[in-house]
Amino acid sequence: MPAGEQQIADSTLAGAPGQLGDPAGGQVQVKAPAGHYRITARLARPWAPDQPVKTVEIDLVMR
Repeated sequence: MPAGEQQIADSTLAGAPGQLGDPAGGQVQVKAPAGHYRITARLARPWAPDQPVKTVEIDLVMR
């Protein structure tokens, strides 16, 4: 993360409990001074952290 930017929380929102393959979502909270930031979020399995299954680019504008 760039200087001054801080990740506050990272959580997972799971679908119906107990079912394999259920879709899941998540949220990330950040704290940063005013400015424009580009965040790259990667969804990766714990056993393959260098092989993300999905990458998302987020344009963050803090005012």
